[in-house]
Amino acid sequence: MRSFISAAREGASREGQKIEPGTPFGDWLAWAGQQADRLDPLMESPASVIDRIDDAEAGYASYCGYRKPEPPFKFAKPIWRLK
Repeated sequence: MRSFISAAREGASREGQKIEPGTPFGDWLAWAGQQADRLDPLMESPASVIDRIDDAEAGYASYCGYRKPEPPFKFAKPIWRLK
């Protein structure tokens, strides 16, 4: 993965493309480097978005990081339980 990132960086700079942080490709290079570090068992893994829980959201039930919507209606009791 790091070889691919290095080749992409070299190819972009050879073509005159901007690779500084803040440019789309530069931001991608930084992100790709973090992903390579995250997958490498010998490197200290950078923090992941998945591992982060905001304090405001910690007590709120969530589904894959999104708030569970309130149901639009409640189901009526089944006919056999109306007695």
